[in-house]
Amino acid sequence: MDPREIIPRTRSMVAAAGAFITSAGVVVLATGIVLDTTLPWYGQVATLGVGVLFALAMLTIALRLLAARGGLLVDSDRERIGIGVTSERDTWWVPMGQVVGIRVVADASPGQTIERWLAVLELKGRSSVVLARSEDRGTVTLVARRLVDATGFDGLEGEPAPEPPPEATDETDAPEAEAQPAPAPEIAFSPSAAGPFTALDFGVRHRGALQGMLFFFGISLSIVGVAMFTRVEHEPVFGFLFGPLLGLLGLALLGVTIAKRFAIEELRRDGEHFLHGYRLGKLRWGQRRIHARAPRWHMYVHGLRGAHLELLGGDGTLILGGGATTRSDIDLDALSQIPGRFAA
Repeated sequence: MDPREIIPRTRSMVAAAGAFITSAGVVVLATGIVLDTTLPWYGQVATLGVGVLFALAMLTIALRLLAARGGLLVDSDRERIGIGVTSERDTWWVPMGQVVGIRVVADASPGQTIERWLAVLELKGRSSVVLARSEDRGTVTLVARRLVDATGFDGLEGEPAPEPPPEATDETDAPEAEAQPAPAPEIAFSPSAAGPFTALDFGVRHRGALQGMLFFFGISLSIVGVAMFTRVEHEPVFGFLFGPLLGLLGLALLGVTIAKRFAIEELRRDGEHFLHGYRLGKLRWGQRRIHARAPRWHMYVHGLRGAHLELLGGDGTLILGGGATTRSDIDLDALSQIPGRFAA
């Protein structure tokens, strides 16, 4: 028996059609330039190569947009729930024995105005998984109810019980200290008397969402930008204005891809504070620190961008493991287990 579909997989047909048309237009444009007899042979070869690269990049985007992605499935025979990621093969199957229940919660911190509602799948000893997010509570409730009917799990009411905060000293328990957590001008990883100190290094690295497409598109834009800039004497407007812009954009995409492929994410807990940043060799960047006395964890799964884990604190949110898939170094199963490593 095929798994029952709770949320259908999606395809971006209109966007894919636009990418196909753009790819075809680039091919036509490059062909017209190549047939210009005033160009030397090496100029014709370079123009054709640049056009083909750019067209292939747009074709890659179109094919990715056409692929079925996302979705929510229930396999009653094997007693598991399938959460779709970037393709039909990229599906995270969660055993029903790990599920506590389905809950509808507000996407807001205590005291804030409720702008969105979440349908979340509560797992044992792991982060909750966001199944649906909408400003309409009825839509989110409908998704949760359909999953409850298909699995027989309980529909949980209200917010989950917060994680017990670590034992604090008299100084930490003081109202002044809790209302105004001490800011840190620099990230410093050191034990604190206010609670446990835990460190974890991880990375998406291999087979992350969009890595291949961003790398190929970055290469193509870089070559197109350089080629346009070399013809600044003949085409000053395009060569001077668009050449450097496309080249820098391509280099930026390549930088993002390389950083995601080789960098390591660092997550530290120092008492009631969490610290997150990236490391590549001796280079560190993107370091952030938040105060989270009772941290809340949510994992979001997007059909095109992959999954990521959110750590919500009192003064900010940390985004962890962006672009994770079922085939990346830290897959969705491992990503969901991170909160257990930082339990008080």
